[in-house]
Amino acid sequence: MKHNYRNRYKYDVKQACIDAGFKLSKSFRRATNKEITDNWNNIGASGKWYNRFIPKTIWGRNIELASAPHDWEYTAGKIEAEKQRADKNFFYNIKVICKKQSSMLMYRIRRVRAYGYYLAVKHGGYNAFWQGKKERLNLSNIILK
Repeated sequence: MKHNYRNRYKYDVKQACIDAGFKLSKSFRRATNKEITDNWNNIGASGKWYNRFIPKTIWGRNIELASAPHDWEYTAGKIEAEKQRADKNFFYNIKVICKKQSSMLMYRIRRVRAYGYYLAVKHGGYNAFWQGKKERLNLSNIILK
């Protein structure tokens, strides 16, 4: 069975991520499969019109599953460092997908494009990360209180 967003309720998304060898946060590992699946919105920002133009594959390799832990980490994260870790894990997890069944040349080509996805979430994911959170927590907030 292909692990993608469309058939996400037909398989255990959490277990698929573990089996794939993804880097996963502790909160992802503690979450239920239902929580993860219900918070997964696929590649792109939730509800944005331009998502249909964002490729779900990198040169033939579907990378949708890598967005499941990333979306969860954005939902569960509370501080800037957690956003940064989520983005780095996303990049790593895309590379894991790209490396499977790829020649060294194809892996290098796919890795370049994977870096583009990383840059997109690193620089463009702030609104998605902070959406629905009451306040932006950072170390100065924690130290001063």
